[in-house]
Amino acid sequence: MPMTIFQAPYFLLRTWLISLGLLASYCTQAQDITNPQQLITQVLQQQSQLNRLAYTVRMVDTFVDGTVRNLSGFCDISVDPADKLFGFSFRGQRTDLPSQLVYTGGKAFYINTDTKTYAVDMRPGKFITGHPGGQVLFPELVNLDTTGHHSASVTTNDSCYILRLDYPDLEAYDVSQRYKLFYIDKRALLPVRSYWHQSTLGKRQVITRQLLSISFGENVRQPDNLANKQFLEGYTLQQPKEEKPAYLTLLGKPAPAFQLTGLHGGETSLASMAGKVILLDFWAVWCAPCIESLPKVNAIQEKYKSKGLEVVGILTDTSQTEAARRLLTIRKIAFRQLMSNGDIEKQFKAAGIPHYVLIDRKGTVSYVQAGFIEVALQEAITKALAE
Repeated sequence: MPMTIFQAPYFLLRTWLISLGLLASYCTQAQDITNPQQLITQVLQQQSQLNRLAYTVRMVDTFVDGTVRNLSGFCDISVDPADKLFGFSFRGQRTDLPSQLVYTGGKAFYINTDTKTYAVDMRPGKFITGHPGGQVLFPELVNLDTTGHHSASVTTNDSCYILRLDYPDLEAYDVSQRYKLFYIDKRALLPVRSYWHQSTLGKRQVITRQLLSISFGENVRQPDNLANKQFLEGYTLQQPKEEKPAYLTLLGKPAPAFQLTGLHGGETSLASMAGKVILLDFWAVWCAPCIESLPKVNAIQEKYKSKGLEVVGILTDTSQTEAARRLLTIRKIAFRQLMSNGDIEKQFKAAGIPHYVLIDRKGTVSYVQAGFIEVALQEAITKALAE
């Protein structure tokens, strides 16, 4: 991890905050707090006074595949207790992209500041935090979430209380060493940095957020008021294109031939499974929906294998073969596993994962599904086995 994240001089951060002249109404006298619950209570009390705030943030994340994402961005937040999804409205944008996300009034607006266009999601969920504009969110600044921890402790440095929350291992997923660190500014009694850690399949994952600047209340510059949607002035609504997903073009056509190396060795071809109904499951170890669906797909294999079903997993990220073997052993996944050759995803037009392709006994693609929908998948399998 870069030195700037783990060894940042927090007295400088505190100086930046104070130099803005905006913390007066939120500051308390610095005091020694050693009891975690007392600290949490005081932080929540300070957060209950928040109304509007804006900040710039640095993000450094290390994923299970070893990839490191180092980004920065800005976010404006308006607290809204009536909002059931987040408890606030926000506008966020990474500094490296023209893609901005505004969430307000229960709707999400995806804005392109280059083309001056926008699209609207009328039923957004918390998944919008995966959007580039949502990645800059630091929700713990507004509402410190401590649910699920089994122990807590407090240490301190010159400018911050360091609240550590430890969480139970998730043995079924081989997830351990789960903890969060929140650096609470002693004067503002608000989080200014977070560090989330866990070990997944023996590999370290870290998510960090560090505030670089922050302002509060009426001093927050919000000329394009979120509630009044003035941020849409000068922008044009981008009408959605009614295009069918590319993978649907495979339906009713012969499945592309392939021969792939097995995760545990050997070669398997589509031709070698002729006469069976074949279900291809495209997945990766870093894909949470994939991991969630693996046991369910395994149960489908056990249910229908005597009737001629062959389930075949396609590991799309072959840099994670050891982690995949470990995961499959822990989760007791028994169906055949093959490694992608880099082309099979293109052949079957699997733009995302998990992705499922059903091939009938004649070698024709009879069903395709993006994402795991168990009832629909089982209905398609039952129909294919009956033919």
